Amino acid sequence: MRSVGGLAEKGRLRSLLRRPWIVRAVWGLVVVSGMGGPPGTLPAEEVREAVSVDASTAARRQLESAERFLAARQWGSALETLQDVEDRFGETLVRVAPGRYVTARYAAQAIRCRMPAEGLQAYRRSVDSEAVRWLRQARKFRDPTPLDRIVKSAFASSVGDDALWLLGQWAWEAGQFDLARRYWKRLLPPPVGYRPDQVGPIVRSPDSSFDDALVRARLVLCSLFGGCRDRAVRELEQFRQLHPDAVGSLAGRSGRLAETLQAVVTESRSWPWPPTPQPYTFGADSARSGQEPEPDDVGHILWSSDLPADSFTRPDGPAGSAPPVFFPLVVRGKLFLNDARFIYALDLQTGRPAWSPGGRQAAVYAVSGAESAGPIQPAVGRPKYTMTFSDGVLYARMGPPVTWQATHEFRVRSEIVGLNLWQEGKLVWRVTTDRFQPPTAGWAFEGSPVVDQGRVYVALTRTQPHAEVSIMSFDQATGKPVWRRRICSPLRTTSDRWNALGHGLLTMGPTRIYYSTNLGAIAALEREDGRVAWVVTYTPDVSGDRERLRRLETTGLTPCVYHAGIVCAAPQDTDSIFLLDAESGIILHELKLPERVQFLLGVTGGTLVASGRFLWGIDIVTGRLRWHVGGERPEDRGYGRGTIAGQWAYWPTREEILVVDGASGRVVRRIPLREKYGLTGGNLLAADGKLILAGSKKLTVFSPSGFQSMGP
Repeated sequence: MRSVGGLAEKGRLRSLLRRPWIVRAVWGLVVVSGMGGPPGTLPAEEVREAVSVDASTAARRQLESAERFLAARQWGSALETLQDVEDRFGETLVRVAPGRYVTARYAAQAIRCRMPAEGLQAYRRSVDSEAVRWLRQARKFRDPTPLDRIVKSAFASSVGDDALWLLGQWAWEAGQFDLARRYWKRLLPPPVGYRPDQVGPIVRSPDSSFDDALVRARLVLCSLFGGCRDRAVRELEQFRQLHPDAVGSLAGRSGRLAETLQAVVTESRSWPWPPTPQPYTFGADSARSGQEPEPDDVGHILWSSDLPADSFTRPDGPAGSAPPVFFPLVVRGKLFLNDARFIYALDLQTGRPAWSPGGRQAAVYAVSGAESAGPIQPAVGRPKYTMTFSDGVLYARMGPPVTWQATHEFRVRSEIVGLNLWQEGKLVWRVTTDRFQPPTAGWAFEGSPVVDQGRVYVALTRTQPHAEVSIMSFDQATGKPVWRRRICSPLRTTSDRWNALGHGLLTMGPTRIYYSTNLGAIAALEREDGRVAWVVTYTPDVSGDRERLRRLETTGLTPCVYHAGIVCAAPQDTDSIFLLDAESGIILHELKLPERVQFLLGVTGGTLVASGRFLWGIDIVTGRLRWHVGGERPEDRGYGRGTIAGQWAYWPTREEILVVDGASGRVVRRIPLREKYGLTGGNLLAADGKLILAGSKKLTVFSPSGFQSMGP
């Protein structure tokens, strides 16, 4: 990737005039009526929630007390109270707005950052000497640890802005553009119209000495180098409105910043961007960005094979053909897929067993022992089967796909396994729910894990003695637990008589994990130690067991999508799509669609592409619906999960695959599945120049040329 030079700090640029930020373009704050109190106070609790979150009312009362001390200009008492909140409650969650929970430390920091100058000076007299020492230590040894300490423990100190600047600079130099954005964005003032009494606190530098124009210019470059060129162009237009005459040094050039940015954006059109990497998990990568390499073409069928049958019972028979449930993965010319009991490995070119081409046995792993036993009680919902590849190992969630057990169901077990693909699928990693106590608690792994930097992360549920949603981290080398954190407890799950099938998937950002529980809550956790950064709750659209069971029969698979500091969520218990600020958890936009979203395909050209019976394109910045595709006839409706390849969205219906321009929603091509190949739609994967279609009964690989194989 081409680099931009000259981003090193050219002295501390001090801002004498601050210009207001454009609220709609950057935050789009959702202001909900009926939430307010006097400005600067914590809002009243008045929201119906479907989950119970561990939050401290004692910490909340102390924060309210600190606000009263500040209103009375009693700086000493206010600061002492805020410090006591951090010391006693720290990472404990506190409710700061209807449906929004943050740590007590975060809430205390936000209050300090809003203090008048006199109160801020009183605070800095107590912390500056230590914070300055940490800053010097970080610069001397180029060590980010002291800077993180400043951000965590002395954010409102006089060097808090220096810590953010350096952390952003070092992240930029490491090619971590999203992480650089996270740090630099906190140097800007809150957006115009921000009301802490309505949406709760955000932590921003109280009086940054860095020029707003230079900070925003760097955010434009973060978008550009992070692969979000359309967003960079939009941010550049906003920059022109806010800072038309701003000058400075950027990208190795001096002059008007807007002109410098325009030159870099123009030059970027000819840059040799790296090719899109091969997908290695559901949604292409652990951010669920959806970007897969574009297939060369869709010519003839290379080969086709029958898929395993779904054997799980339902409260009523399936209407029409069952939806596709398999999401295959391709690694170095081998195609992998799994069900509840087996992991299969096939040669991508021929469809024959990957490591025994002369044989007929494609299974390379089979569940045994307690994990192989099916449930006693009937199950409701549709199974989903995904996998993750990392560092030569293929990970999968195995065992019956029951995630919420019926009251009298005690036989269901699940496991996460890892197969070394460089050793022909040798089992090298395995953890089971038997390790959790008590064994009758109904523990279950949700879906396949995400893996990064020596850690394996997975969602976990239990039903006894009370329902609980957790996230767990394991050591990748040893399989030993690193941490487990409870997110929430649903007030109700399904019913006493039915097991519920599920498949919850985690999403990774630069330093956090994001999880949409599909039970009324979305959460963010720190990857390093599992600290819960925030939880956002909402009211599900379903009520009553009958409606809940019926909805489970048509659920899709919608893990959060992380994109340039924005978390996109489409929980399956509501028809809403939420766009949230990844740092604070504030809902930037909530969009209600006439049909429920079943899949978030990812982001292309500044458009979040979502699918269900229809295909929708949503502006990732404004939250507005840009376009939709699909008809009212059953054959024109979506069937399976599509994929994003470059600027195109490949969307399967029951009779064809539509290739849609992500920016405009224009259908540029139709691939006739039924007419030409005698096939229906299914889950799509683009890999190794080929298009793979996993339907409800058939697995089909299309050849990019005229060559047609006889198949396995």
